[in-house]
Amino acid sequence: MTMSTEAPATAPESGIKSDRIAAFEAVCRRAANGDLEARISGFSDDPQWQPLASAINDMLDMADSYVRESAAAMDHCSRDLYYRPVLLRGIERIHLFESPFESVWIC
Repeated sequence: MTMSTEAPATAPESGIKSDRIAAFEAVCRRAANGDLEARISGFSDDPQWQPLASAINDMLDMADSYVRESAAAMDHCSRDLYYRPVLLRGIERIHLFESPFESVWIC
């Protein structure tokens, strides 16, 4: 009895699915490594994959916005400029912690 080392033949559709998952995975891995500008593209005409691509891109948009705003606020604090608050409301769907205030000074 011999064992084959070749992968079983797959239908063309499963190869396409595998390629698409690989594309999504590559963007997610780039983001996990700090590249929050990575985006999934090329799925706007695909009704099955476009919602997932849009959801991941929206998540990356929010994370990127938060990181940039936080970095700008920290930069101002490091230069003793305390007029720039971190807003807890305004960036849709981000809830850092419960606060009765519209904004909290972080410096």
